[in-house]
Amino acid sequence: MKKRLASIFVAVIMAVCACFVYCVPCFAADYVGSIETTTKSLVIEVTVNNVESVHGSYETVHNPSYEVVVDFVYSGDEPLKYWEVPGLVEGVDYVIISDEGEKIRIGILKPEIDYIWANAITGNNTKTPVKPDKIDTNHKSPDTGVCTAGIVSALGVGAVALAAGRKK
Repeated sequence: MKKRLASIFVAVIMAVCACFVYCVPCFAADYVGSIETTTKSLVIEVTVNNVESVHGSYETVHNPSYEVVVDFVYSGDEPLKYWEVPGLVEGVDYVIISDEGEKIRIGILKPEIDYIWANAITGNNTKTPVKPDKIDTNHKSPDTGVCTAGIVSALGVGAVALAAGRKK
């Protein structure tokens, strides 16, 4: 009776381990698929004369004509000379929708752009733009976890199969 009960227990453990070998990669694939369908994160930075400042601000605006529309506003005391958008090419990556006084509105043309940096040039500044560190927002598949779970499950099935074979 004990041998029969042990054989049934081993068979159940083998079935569960075999199920995990199949299920873990499927759940990981579903997770990666869900990342692609969620809203991507967009990093927006505003500087004044290449320095972070409370005088530079932004607001995203809904506009169905463009992927993203962003308003940049300068509120400092020095006169604003112009806005620059380092790292993006006007007419290729973005377009200027309006440029009125201290405010500029740009529309992003490419959906793969996930980082926008606008710099307000004021007064008699002659600095060249220095791009801040870009934040990595790539979504990668959890390959290491899937491989590890698959290997552990496969080893579990193998160990149970060896144990079952030796008992007979």
